Order: sequence, then C-alpha cells, then structure tokens
Amino acid sequence: MKFIIPAGLLCLLCARLPAQAPADPQTPAPQVPAPETPVPQTPAPAPQTPVQTTQRQRQTNAKPDNTAPDDIDNVFLSIKGYYWLTHGHFNLLGGKGTTSPANSTLPTLGDANKHAYGGMVTFPAGKYNRLEVSFFQAKGSGTSTAPQNLTFYGQSFPAGDFLTSNFRIRTAKVTWNYLTWPDPPETARFRLKTLWEFHWSAVQTVIDAPYDFSITSPAVGTRSIYYPTFGVGGEYVVAKHFYLDSRASAFAWPHHAVVWDAEANAVVRIKFLEVFGGYKASHLKTSPQNEEYIVGTLQGGYGGLRLVFR
Repeated sequence: MKFIIPAGLLCLLCARLPAQAPADPQTPAPQVPAPETPVPQTPAPAPQTPVQTTQRQRQTNAKPDNTAPDDIDNVFLSIKGYYWLTHGHFNLLGGKGTTSPANSTLPTLGDANKHAYGGMVTFPAGKYNRLEVSFFQAKGSGTSTAPQNLTFYGQSFPAGDFLTSNFRIRTAKVTWNYLTWPDPPETARFRLKTLWEFHWSAVQTVIDAPYDFSITSPAVGTRSIYYPTFGVGGEYVVAKHFYLDSRASAFAWPHHAVVWDAEANAVVRIKFLEVFGGYKASHLKTSPQNEEYIVGTLQGGYGGLRLVFR
C-alpha cells in the first residue's frame, strides 16, 4: 500500500509534464541553402588591333596641307586695280543705215594709246561664288586724209581734208562667278567656273579737220553695246601662295554687235594682298545696222594689285 500511493503520484506528475510542442505550421522551416552550381564563364574577346588602311579618310572642309588653299574663293570683299599696256587698231565703217557706206568709212580711226586702266570689286554671292563688278577705259587717236567726200554723224568733210580722230572706249561688266566644279572645293587644285554676265560698252569718237576753217564743229558720235555675255574660267593652285587664273566670255548676234573678252594671269598671294600679271584682250564691234559702226581689238600685257578681305 505504501508503494502504491507514491507510484500513483509519480504517474500523475509525469502526465502533467509538457510534451514536446509540435512544429508550428505557420512558422517556415529554416532554409538550407542549396549548393551553388558553377556557371560557365564566357571568356572575354581579346582586344583587336586596328587594321591600318592605306586610304586616308576624307574630312569634310579639311584644310589644305600647305599646297592648295581652300579659302581662295572665300572672299568677303576684294578691290583690284590694274595697268594695261594696250595696243590695237580700230576702224570706223559705214553701216547699213547709210545710203552710201563708202561716204562714212574712215580709212583708220586710229591706234589705241599705250596704256589703259581698269579695276574690279568683288562681293560674296553664296558659298564659293562671287559677284564681280569690273570696268576699264582706253583711248586712242589717229590721223588720215579724206580720200573722198565723207560724212560722219551728220558732219560732212570734203575730199583731201586732213582729218584727226580720237576715240574713247569704256566697258563695264557685272559677273556672277559661279564655282561649278568641284563643290565644295576643299583641297582641289583645279576649280572650274562659269561666268554669267551683263556687258556694257560705249565708244565715243571725235573727228575733226583742223585746217579746214569752213568746218566749225567736229563730228562727235557714240555707239553703245548692251549684251548678256557667257563664259568659263579656271583656277589652278600651284602652291599655297601661288595660283593661275584665266577666263573668257563672249556674245554675238548675227548682223549685230559682237563682244568678247579673255585674260590669263599668274597670282602671288601675300596675306591680304595679291600681286598679279598676265595678258588681256578685248574685242568689240558695234551694230552695223547703224549709219556708222566701229570694230577693233585691244590687247596687251597687264599687271596690278588686289586687296582681299576675308
């Protein structure tokens, strides 16, 4: 009996002891990290050595390498003057407007003087193009004897009179100097230009008989030409400070006036100053539809200076 009571107490005590709590379903079990699978590494490409090409890449508007200046046509303003050693022979002929062409034909109007003056002013006209205003003036004189009765500009001269004649030629042009090839010029040595012009020329003649006192006034007349003219020009750059320039333009209408101009020169560039020299020629024939018309050619060497503002 003594052992039964304590044994019962021991069983009761064991029953009240807390049993091990079951796992809480809401509490996540600790995660055991899975062993990492090694990712295969792709080897980086080896640096490539750039291949050197023999062809040089073209740069837009690249500066020349001391041989071909690309600013030869980039001119804001330029002023040019020249001295022309002229020679040439001019005639005064009877045209279709007179009843007797022989009566208004002077054997010789005279030779041009040994000098003439001219100039040009240049303005920009878009990209590498230029607007040019040019002019020149030349004079000449001569003497002759009237082979028969002559009439000039309404003034009559009897046969055998000693005649003196003087003439003055004035010419002016407005030119759009258009860079045709290449565009842009960059370092090109050769540049082709086309010239679109308006040409004006006027020839005034004065004929007198100084020893015929019956003639109280000389014969004075002026013949003019108003024409569009067209031409081509070229520039060749020999070195950075030296280039060659040439041009020619003309226009003619059948049985009417004819004009043409041509010149070629060499140019040395010294900063804002250009020194040039070459050869120049200019031809004109006024309209033979008038009572009198004039025909002749001026030509000779010339040289001058040009101030360039960029």
